[in-house]
Amino acid sequence: MLSIDIIIIAVLLAFIFWPVQGADMPAKHNVDEEQSSSFTIRTTRKNLDELINAYLDKLLQDSKHHYKISLEDDVHLMGGITCFFNHSPIVCSLGTHCTKKTEMWC
Repeated sequence: MLSIDIIIIAVLLAFIFWPVQGADMPAKHNVDEEQSSSFTIRTTRKNLDELINAYLDKLLQDSKHHYKISLEDDVHLMGGITCFFNHSPIVCSLGTHCTKKTEMWC
């Protein structure tokens, strides 16, 4: 029985460490920026609040969780968790940082 176990382990190790044929990787293509397109989206905080909260409601519709996002000077996440049969409210504020390229990061 011990010899069968050793043979099985040796076969498994051979399959794991057996060299395989190299796969052909596709060549990378550089994208010319003149052929690409860019666009700008203009919106308001109220519209973004509604869009984000509608997405959260849809995402969490089959669960007991409810979260809300509020965009002010900072981004506020409000909701709650149930821990040890008690509901604990959560409020999280994320500061924002704007770069010179007008990108906004939290």
